[in-house]
Amino acid sequence: RDAASPDARTHLVPERVAHLIDHLHQRRVEDRPQSAAEALMALRGEGRAEAFPWLGPDDVPKALIQAATEGRSLDVSGPHGSGRTRCLREVAAAMAKLDRELLWLGGGQRPFESPRPLLGEFTLDSPDVQALLALVDERLRALLAKPTVLLVDDADRLDRWTKAALERNRDHGAIIRATFEPLPGALALEPIPEKALWSMFEGPDI
Repeated sequence: RDAASPDARTHLVPERVAHLIDHLHQRRVEDRPQSAAEALMALRGEGRAEAFPWLGPDDVPKALIQAATEGRSLDVSGPHGSGRTRCLREVAAAMAKLDRELLWLGGGQRPFESPRPLLGEFTLDSPDVQALLALVDERLRALLAKPTVLLVDDADRLDRWTKAALERNRDHGAIIRATFEPLPGALALEPIPEKALWSMFEGPDI
């Protein structure tokens, strides 16, 4: 270990504390703990946390996971700070354990910008727009039939063509959307209460 590290200077520093301090001082940002939760888990000897633990109601991620497992579409909506993206990560983790193919879609403004890598090359300059839309639907349905789970974060920010395509194909497989604006039939999330966040920073001085 480097001579400047805490446990090289004194044997009184617990190994876990020294290890955490070393990681906090790494030159590359990506090599440091990415959250308070990860630092706390390191102190507890629980390994590296990929993200904050889910602090909201358990029924919401469970319902999303069940829908994805069964090949059904389901939406979740909520304001900033409600854990919408975290819910999608819960679904992703569960699907990984099932070896289910998973694809993420993000926002975009140009026609079919978001799913273009999944759908392949095409152009909206085609004189037959209906034929083009049919091609998009065909490729989406082929993906969903594998079965592939589509996770759509910030679905409000999708281009209107992609929004419409996903809506048309919701009955053909598992499309899990997270939105800020409420959608019909969506599971609703409330902002995570401040009290629930205290457990992330609890210690002997609290």
